[in-house]
Amino acid sequence: MEKDSLAKGTIVLGSGMVIAKIFGLVYRLILPNIIGTEAMGLYGMAYAVYTVLLTLSMAGIPVAISKIISNELSQGHYVAANDTFKVALLLLLTTGLIFTTVLYFGSTIIAHAITGDHRAELSLKAVSPAIILVSVMSALRGYFQGHLVMTYTAVSQLLEQFVRVFGILFFAYLLIPYGKIYSAAGAVFGNVVGALTGLGYLIWQYFNSKDIVKRQINNSSISISRIQQTAIQIMVLAFPIIIGNMIMPIMNLIDASLVVNRLMEIGFTQGEATSKFAYLTQYAAPLTMFPGTMGMALSMSLVPGISETVTKQNYDQLKGRVRLAIRFSLLIGFPSFFGLFVLATPIILLIFPNDPEAATPLRYLSPSVIFLLLKFATTGVLQGLNKPMIPVKNLIIGTFLKAILTYWLTAVPYLNVNGAAIGTLISYAVSSMFNLFYIIKITGIKISLVQDILKPAILSLFMGIIAFSTQILTLDLIGIRLAALLAIMAGALFYILLGISFKVIKKNEIQLIPKLGPKISPYIKD
Repeated sequence: MEKDSLAKGTIVLGSGMVIAKIFGLVYRLILPNIIGTEAMGLYGMAYAVYTVLLTLSMAGIPVAISKIISNELSQGHYVAANDTFKVALLLLLTTGLIFTTVLYFGSTIIAHAITGDHRAELSLKAVSPAIILVSVMSALRGYFQGHLVMTYTAVSQLLEQFVRVFGILFFAYLLIPYGKIYSAAGAVFGNVVGALTGLGYLIWQYFNSKDIVKRQINNSSISISRIQQTAIQIMVLAFPIIIGNMIMPIMNLIDASLVVNRLMEIGFTQGEATSKFAYLTQYAAPLTMFPGTMGMALSMSLVPGISETVTKQNYDQLKGRVRLAIRFSLLIGFPSFFGLFVLATPIILLIFPNDPEAATPLRYLSPSVIFLLLKFATTGVLQGLNKPMIPVKNLIIGTFLKAILTYWLTAVPYLNVNGAAIGTLISYAVSSMFNLFYIIKITGIKISLVQDILKPAILSLFMGIIAFSTQILTLDLIGIRLAALLAIMAGALFYILLGISFKVIKKNEIQLIPKLGPKISPYIKD
């Protein structure tokens, strides 16, 4: 088992996560065209419940395992490192089995009491085995990361996601003749197949590893008191991470538990309410997450760079990198917002030709891209500044607001499902602005109204006008799909060329980007 260097490990693990996320977004754009809107709603409800229980089962524990094992190995405590893995595996097997059982046997109650659509019951049962599989897989990932072997984790992520996406699409298509309930259950069962594949790969690597130390200590025994002590140590480290990781699944569960019920209260049928829920969570939301993936990659790259400047006490470079992170979020966020807003209908018809109604939730949700990107960037900055709990607290505040606004606004007839989109927008806005407030307070950076906000916003506004005009002028000539593609390309080209011409980003700022900056900056004029 060959160790990876820190830089290589970070790149490998980060790349695996980003590619896996992209895979996850791609299938969500294909699946609605296979199973239809109502089945997508059932899939979304089951998946929202599943992610909350999965997070409760294992979130934070792989990180805790890797930290403890890495620390023990650095001190030559090989038996203690192996004991940590055994305890963590036992802990995750137990929690995984508990939550798998809860989801499978409690599916009837959950479907009626939480999702508001009893038809989600079969999907809840179908996805339940994935919890124990992913839980055990996370123990093995933590083990390998503790040994500084990131490649196995990255490969398992890619294998899991690739097979998962294939399984979702395959089983969904296979079960279409049996109706919406079965096609939705088939789709969500793809998560089980993906998890089984990723777990199988890691088990194979574990037993085929040539690690001499592991062979020497494999048969070591562990006392009950040691099990208790190690379990407590793992949970103490994992608890803050569990809290942080729970928030986004809970936000999704808020939509799953409130939207359908509130829509039915104002007169929509169950089928109509489930379809509208799907338009928001399975059609519009994934489109806003595409630029969000870039923000996630930016956030991951920020942490080591900012931590380095803090350690070296290079505060000028720290301020430069922090400001650049915020500016890049706005430079991506503003054009994404205007593009999705003005081209909402053609984009939806391009990807989901049978579901034009999804354009309205997308239009309402489009401004959230700005704050989603800011949230990722500011969270990365605060983690780099060794303040990881600040973004967690701020996101908790945003989640409470989300619950209140979704409950209230979704029952407003002329808003209906768009009220939930407004709740999401305000939640992201509040949490990201609070993050930004703390960053300014801690680092003392100055945000320029003109350079950082107005220039990207105005440039994006004109980009939106160009894109919309292109779409309107070419619609009758080449059809709505080709017109949408042409409009997107025209808008992007306009934004890039004018951004360079008006020097929205300066050469000295580009140089602050770790690794990539020095390679790009020679090609940019002062």
